[in-house]
Amino acid sequence: MVAQDVIYSWERAAAPATQSDTVLTYLGDIVGVAEMHSGKAQHISGLKALDDHTLQVTIDAAKPYFLFKINVTGRFCAGPEKCGIRLELYRTPNGTGPYKLVRWDSFS
Repeated sequence: MVAQDVIYSWERAAAPATQSDTVLTYLGDIVGVAEMHSGKAQHISGLKALDDHTLQVTIDAAKPYFLFKINVTGRFCAGPEKCGIRLELYRTPNGTGPYKLVRWDSFS
């Protein structure tokens, strides 16, 4: 995963076509999210990939709770190749940490 994957995921969530009813709650502090969600902008102006591993996020004011809001599971990031399988995304995560999902056992 690279910084551009985060931008892709959050812009997908903010796109009017997605019709997200929670994007403003969780990402609305980012400059440009409301404009994109309303169809007035094509991109979120407060997001910038400085390089593959650095994402610059500009929010509308200092908010100590912002990192908590973007850590909610609905803000999972996926590159363009993953979003086509939206309902199964949790079964094939593309994480950035030291752990890797090697097997999924369903108990239902």
